[in-house]
Amino acid sequence: MKRVIAAALFVLSSLGAAEAGSFDRGFVPLCDDPNVLSKIASRFHYASFGAYQTFVTIEAVEKIRESAFKPGDPGLIDRRFCRGRALLSDGTHTKVYYLIEERQGFASIGWNVEFCVPGHDRWRVYDGWCRTLRP
Repeated sequence: MKRVIAAALFVLSSLGAAEAGSFDRGFVPLCDDPNVLSKIASRFHYASFGAYQTFVTIEAVEKIRESAFKPGDPGLIDRRFCRGRALLSDGTHTKVYYLIEERQGFASIGWNVEFCVPGHDRWRVYDGWCRTLRP
């Protein structure tokens, strides 16, 4: 039994700091990651054509900025708050606020993004003018 414990301690101590950290820290994509922006545009299209019946899509997101990064605050979920300017298919520009969270994908695996476009959150899911998605 002592040999098993000693071997386990040796293996853990031989891991580098970066490797050891990868077991407990997830990965939160950057604000301008194409996968994040694609997911936002896709879900906005779905809501616009399905629930809201406004028939407007996001053509592009520009002037992207990170508002805050809160690793494990609170708990173990890493959060990246972002904002940008969305060009809509009707030719208007509007703000878009979004939050990328680690460990919020299917079965707590991977990341998820929650977003809000002011004036297009008819049911105020994210409070007035997307307040809950801003740090």
